[in-house]
Amino acid sequence: MVTTLAMRFRSNVGPWRLIWLFLSLFSFYYVSVCSFAKAQGKPATGDPGIANIQVDGQVPSLFSSTGTPILVNQEDSAVVTWSTTSAATSQVLLYGKSLGDCGQAGPAQLYPFHASAGLVTAHSVQVTGLSPNSVVCFRVISGDGTGQGWTLPGLTAGVYSFQTAPENATAAKRFRLNPEGPKNVYAGSDLYLGITTTLMAGQDDDWMYVNPPIITDQAHNPVPTSVIGFHYACDENLYGGVDSPTDTATDTNGNSMCWRLSYPTFLKFETQPNTPPGLYTAVISYTQTGVSSTLTWFFKVLATPRPIVRTPVHSVPPLDPTALARWQTRMVVDGAQFCIPGDFMPFGYEGYIWYYDGGRSYLQIGDYTGNKKTWFPCAENILNQFADRNIPTNIEGWRLTPHGLAEIYWRFGDLHAKTALMNMNGTPYIQAVRIRETAYGIDAAVKKAQVNHTPPDPHMLQMVDWGLGQFDELFLTTLNQLNQPFYDGIMAEALIQYYEYTAALGTPDYRIPPAIKQMMDWLWAHAVVTDPADPLYGHTMYNTLSNYGYPPNARLGAIYSNLNDLFSPAWAWYWNLTGNNTYLAQGDVLFNHALDDDASGIFDGKQFNQHYKWSFDYVHYRTSAVPVVSLTDPSNNPVDTTYVHDTTLPVLSGLQVSGITSSTATVTWNTDVNCSTWMKYGITTGYGSWAPSVNGPNDVRADMKQSHSLSLTGLLPNTVYHFIVMSRDTIGNNATSADQTLTTTR
Repeated sequence: MVTTLAMRFRSNVGPWRLIWLFLSLFSFYYVSVCSFAKAQGKPATGDPGIANIQVDGQVPSLFSSTGTPILVNQEDSAVVTWSTTSAATSQVLLYGKSLGDCGQAGPAQLYPFHASAGLVTAHSVQVTGLSPNSVVCFRVISGDGTGQGWTLPGLTAGVYSFQTAPENATAAKRFRLNPEGPKNVYAGSDLYLGITTTLMAGQDDDWMYVNPPIITDQAHNPVPTSVIGFHYACDENLYGGVDSPTDTATDTNGNSMCWRLSYPTFLKFETQPNTPPGLYTAVISYTQTGVSSTLTWFFKVLATPRPIVRTPVHSVPPLDPTALARWQTRMVVDGAQFCIPGDFMPFGYEGYIWYYDGGRSYLQIGDYTGNKKTWFPCAENILNQFADRNIPTNIEGWRLTPHGLAEIYWRFGDLHAKTALMNMNGTPYIQAVRIRETAYGIDAAVKKAQVNHTPPDPHMLQMVDWGLGQFDELFLTTLNQLNQPFYDGIMAEALIQYYEYTAALGTPDYRIPPAIKQMMDWLWAHAVVTDPADPLYGHTMYNTLSNYGYPPNARLGAIYSNLNDLFSPAWAWYWNLTGNNTYLAQGDVLFNHALDDDASGIFDGKQFNQHYKWSFDYVHYRTSAVPVVSLTDPSNNPVDTTYVHDTTLPVLSGLQVSGITSSTATVTWNTDVNCSTWMKYGITTGYGSWAPSVNGPNDVRADMKQSHSLSLTGLLPNTVYHFIVMSRDTIGNNATSADQTLTTTR
C-alpha cells in the first residue's frame, strides 16, 4: 500500500524510485498506525483538548517495541481516564491485544462501540475482554457528538500502551471461551464458529473436552441433530471439507477432546434444506480437569434466497470518457514500464508485477488493445515463473492467484500452467480479517474445477460457506471487527466467479447476489466518500470497523482511491445481473475516481495489478445490455491460434568454473538464445544464496544475452559449494543445470 503524499509526488527519476521503495516497505505500518487518526476531507473543528490520560490511575507511555509499558491491576480489564477542556464524548480505541499487534493490525475494538450522547469533561471508559500478560495499545477519542472535534492524540509519536496483569498460575483454574463467527446462515448451509480459549488462572495442563452443544429453537425446544447437526474439529483438521471422526481426539468413552486450551477449535452447525427458518440458541461448554467454561451463541437460519428477477436494460449509458481515457492511458503507459523481457520475479517481494496476478493483467491488456504481440510476452514471463514457483510447493495462501494460469492453459494448452494450478490448495480462515486467504482458496478451487470440468467439491463448498459467513460478520452481525474494503472486494470477486461457475452448471447459488449487495450497501454507507462536494469524493477508507456508522464530518481512517478497482467491478456485475441502476451509478463513481491518486503514474507492479487485474471486468459488465460473465471464465478464453505460445526451454552448454581462490570463483556458460543469468549456491543442495542478489526490485533486472558469467565472492576457504545455473528467455521459459560443485582453495 502507498501513501497519498508519496503517490502525488511520484517521478520516474531514479532517486524518487529509491525513496518510494523505502516508503513502500513501511507503508503498511504507517497506514495501520494512522488509519484511525488521520483526519481527511472536511476538517474537524472545536478541538476538545485531551489531557491527563491515565490507565488504572497510572500515566501510560507511548508505545515502544523496546520499552516496558505500565502494568495494570487486572488480567482482563482496565479503566482509561482523561480530561478535555470542553465537554465531549468518551471512547477508547484499542489497536491490539499482544505486542505484535501494536500499530500493525489496524484498529481492533472501540469501547464503548457507540459514543454516548452525554458530553463530559472528565472521561472514564472500562475496556474488557483482554488477555492476561498482554501489551495493549490504545488511543482515546473525544468529540462534540456531531463528528466535529474528533481528536486522537499521539499521531506523530505513536500510540499509548499498557500491559495486563499475568494470570495467577497457583490459583484455581479459570478460562474464557472467545467465539468468532457469523450469526446468520441459509437453510442447507453450514455455519462455522471459531472458538479460542484464554487461560485466566491456573495451569493449562491436560486434554480439553469439547462437549456437545445444546441447541434450542426460539420456543426453547431442543433441536435434534437431524434438523441442525454439529461437528467439532481441533485446529486445522476442519479444512478438508469432509467431516471425519479424527477431526478431534476421543477418550475411551467416545467423548471428543482437543489438546490443551491454547489451540483453536472449530464448531460447525450443519443446517438442512428443510431446517425451519428462525432464531436458534446454542449453549457451548468446554471442560478441562473438571473445570468448565460456557458461552451462548445465537444464530438465525434464513430461507434460501429466490432467483434474481432482472429488470430489462434497453440502453447502456456510456462510460465517462475522461475516466475511461485515463484508465486506458495508465494501462499502456505504466503497463509498458512494468513489462521487461526476461524480468526475474522475486516472489518474496510483493511490490513486483507478479503480485495480484500480473499475468492475468497483461493477457487482458493484449485482448483489450488487440496487440497480443506486445503484451502477451509480458504475461508469459510472469506466468511461467509463477508456475515454477508453485511446483512442487504450494505458494502462500495470500498469494494464490490462479486466473492467469487457467487462462493460459485454456488458450494454449500449457500443461506446465495446469500442473501449477492443480497444486494450488487454498485454506479458509475463521478470522474475518483473513478474508483474503479464504477468497483466494475459493478462486483456486473454482478455476481448478473449471479446468477439469468437475462439479463443486466439498472443500470448495466449505470455503464458500466460510466466505459468506465472513461477509455476515463484517456487514451484519459483528461489532468491532476490523474491515478492509479491498479485502471485501477480493472476496466479492471469488463469490461472483463461483456464482458464474454454478450458473454454468445449471445450479446457480442464489445466496451469492444478496451477499454481494450486502457488501456494496455497507461500503457505500460506511467506507466510501459519497458527497460530490467533498474533495475526496469517490475515495474509500483503508480500514474501518464493521457495523460502525461514522459521523459524516469525521474522517477516522486513511482514505485512498487507488484500491477502488479491487471492488468496483462488483457494482458493475450486480447491475449487469439485475438491471438495478443504483449500482450502475455508484459503481461509476468508484471507477471514475479510482485513478485519482495515480493520475500521473502508477508506481509499482503491485499497484498496477490492483488497478487492472479485475477492472477489465468492470468495463465488460458495465458496457453490456445483456448478462455476461467474467473475462476469466472459460467461455471467454477459447483456444487461441493467432498467437504462438512458445514453451521451448533454452539450451545450456559450456558450463565451466574458473578463477577459484580461497574466497572467489567464476562460473560461465552459454545459451542458444538470449537469456537471463542466475545462479543458486551454498554449502548444501538447499543452496540458500543467489547470484546476483534478488532481495529487492533494484537487484532483479535481467541482462539478456547468450554468454553468461557470474563471479562469486565472500566464499569460505577449503569448502565444497553446490550450485546450479539458470537462464530464462524473454517469456520466462527456464533452463536449469544439474547440481554442480566447486571447492575453494585453502
